[in-house]
Amino acid sequence: MARDHYMQQVELLVRTLGENSLARLVQQETGWTFGRWRRELQLIIALRSLAAGATVQKISGGYESVSAFITMFKKALGTSPAKYLKNFDQ
Repeated sequence: MARDHYMQQVELLVRTLGENSLARLVQQETGWTFGRWRRELQLIIALRSLAAGATVQKISGGYESVSAFITMFKKALGTSPAKYLKNFDQ
């Protein structure tokens, strides 16, 4: 799945540069903390996967539970994945 690929690339960057160096680079380039940047990346990957037809259960694998993923999604976009997709399809 795409999420696994992208997160593997992030992990490779952390191992190569070190977490502190990567965090500084992210801060310089985006103005965001590393944690926020990582959450935004996860959200973008989730949106792409949902648009491609993946289920919430399938893309929520990096979270403690499906409900934890849905909570993050709602906080970020103000709606559930199902409602987002319904509006996206219109």
